[in-house]
Amino acid sequence: MLWNRGRIPAGLRWGLLSVVLAVMLFAALRPWGYSFRNTASLRTDPPGLTFGARGLAFTRSFVSEDDSIDVNTNGLTLALEIDVADESPDGFAAIAVLHNGNYTEQLFLGQWRQHLVLMNGDDYAHKRRLPRISVDTAKFPTGRLQLRITSDSSGSTLFVDGERVDHRPDLVLTVPVHGRLTLGNAPDGKHPWNGRLHHFRMDRKSYEPGPSTDGFQPGPQSRISDLEYRASPWVSYRFDPGMNNEEGARRVADQSGNAIDLEFPLDTAFLTREFLGPGTVAPFIEEVVSRDGLLNFFGFIPLGWIVAGLIGSRQFRSRGFILIAAATAAGFGLSLGIEYLQTWMPTRSSSLLDLILNTAGTFAGAGLACVTAGRRPDESTDPEAP
Repeated sequence: MLWNRGRIPAGLRWGLLSVVLAVMLFAALRPWGYSFRNTASLRTDPPGLTFGARGLAFTRSFVSEDDSIDVNTNGLTLALEIDVADESPDGFAAIAVLHNGNYTEQLFLGQWRQHLVLMNGDDYAHKRRLPRISVDTAKFPTGRLQLRITSDSSGSTLFVDGERVDHRPDLVLTVPVHGRLTLGNAPDGKHPWNGRLHHFRMDRKSYEPGPSTDGFQPGPQSRISDLEYRASPWVSYRFDPGMNNEEGARRVADQSGNAIDLEFPLDTAFLTREFLGPGTVAPFIEEVVSRDGLLNFFGFIPLGWIVAGLIGSRQFRSRGFILIAAATAAGFGLSLGIEYLQTWMPTRSSSLLDLILNTAGTFAGAGLACVTAGRRPDESTDPEAP
């Protein structure tokens, strides 16, 4: 019996376990930093939509099967004017996402440090080497950028202030059926972008910068896009309080005439919740040795040690490997419950890697309990057993 050798009273054992569980649950589900308020806001100086730490703007689902076929046939153009966000060390910040609940089908525009990246799917860390287009915003020191992304059967091209900066012939952008648009954040609300949006437009046709059908071509310093003089867009938003409804409204009217208005209600309604997601976009080794990764591993070692001791003191007539397995299963169950609860918390993320590290820490703690008890894991935990 593991803990009987140390003569630790039963009450103290359970008290120690209660303290450890309380500390672990408080650390994993700590209440400070919670905010269910949508921090997205229309600003007037200069006009634009900002998002803050918990901001999210979204539309209804509007992409039909015919729309998806139309984009595949005629191409797609995204045009937006932004103030680039401050560099974020926490991974991708989502600027615009067209999403239907399936991350592998999403159309994603985000900011990774100083880079803007556009892609289909969820290959954030670029481990699968899926095609993407990107630009280093440090090359444009003004901070305010006019972006245009065009895509058709010839590939996808990114223009910044009218200058072509990237092209991928193997990237043909698609839109997910039943998709809805979110701006300033991912649909789960956990990848906020702290830049400012001045204009966003999407067309079901590929338009490169240049003269419009009526001969208009804006000058190089113009803040008026030639797209404004072309055919009706799919969606179009001007983030100017004076162009929208009553002052203080939490809605931006769609200027395209398709009535796909953009909402940012005061109480944030996250659109998806990801259970046991892939974690951050950092490389795997960096995730494991990061501060959070180390805390996830070492934080569960005491639990494994204590639970193994309690199981051993209950005179389980089994070999040490079964004792370790039982303690590890307890740690796995606790971690799984924590990860599930974190899917409902705007300040936390449910990660498969966290579950693995928590379980590994419990296993290490249970093994340590066997070692400190002076027995090998394959020895019986009952001193009277043969």
